[in-house]
Amino acid sequence: MASEIDPPAQPGVTATPATRSAEKQARAAEQQARAEQTLQRIFAGGDLGAETLALSNRFTDETSARWLRRLRRRPSRAEATERQHGSDRRAPGDDADGPAPA
Repeated sequence: MASEIDPPAQPGVTATPATRSAEKQARAAEQQARAEQTLQRIFAGGDLGAETLALSNRFTDETSARWLRRLRRRPSRAEATERQHGSDRRAPGDDADGPAPA
């Protein structure tokens, strides 16, 4: 289900900010439509608990899937270098404790 709404990115293809914004707007519009459909079913006599639980579960599943994809994504080259060498990189000869004793 979540793959229909938020397909995984293709390897080697980066999304532009405009593409990400359009995808986010499309997801929001779909969520809005599902919420309105749920309200219509409830007002038509549907089971309040079952309808809201189904809507909540779908939202949670989609959100969790996106979060897990972000966790599993391949780090960028800068992130990989930072992880390998540490974020506190110093230039050679730059000692935090001051100059070396003579």
